[in-house]
Amino acid sequence: MPVSVRRLLLVATLFGGNVSVAQTVKAPVELKHSGSDNVGQRLAFELREVIRGSHSMRLVSGREADPRIVVQMVSLEASRSSQGAGTVVAVAITYDGTLIEANGLFLTSVVQNCGSSRVQECARDLAADVDQEIEKLKKNWPNLARALR
Repeated sequence: MPVSVRRLLLVATLFGGNVSVAQTVKAPVELKHSGSDNVGQRLAFELREVIRGSHSMRLVSGREADPRIVVQMVSLEASRSSQGAGTVVAVAITYDGTLIEANGLFLTSVVQNCGSSRVQECARDLAADVDQEIEKLKKNWPNLARALR
C-alpha cells in the first residue's frame, strides 16, 4: 500500500474516532419520583428504562453527575373509584448542579394523564420531552449543554 494511502487511512481513522467519541456523550438525567400509586410507580420505572436505553441520555442518581438534568415527577391515582386504572403526573424538568442556586434552572413542566395500558407510551413521551429540553439547551445555551458530561 502506498504511503499516501496509509496516511489517508490513518487520518480518517483518527478523525472518525474523535467524531464517534463526541457523539457518544450522553446527557446525565436524574429521575426523582414521588407518589405511591401503582401506575405512577410503573411509569417512573418505565421512564428510567427508556433513559437507560437512550442514545442521548444516561440515568444518574444524586450528585453522581454535576451538572445534570433533573426530572421531578409527582404522581397521583387518577380516580378514587377505579384504583389502578391510571395516574395523573406532574413533571418539572430542571438543569441542576452545585454551582446552580435554588434547586436548578427551570426548563419546563409537563402534566400528563396516563392509563394503565399506556405506561410505556407515556414513558416514551416523557423521555421525548426531556430530550427536547436537552436539544433546546444545545441551541440556546451551548455552554450549559457542553457541561452535561
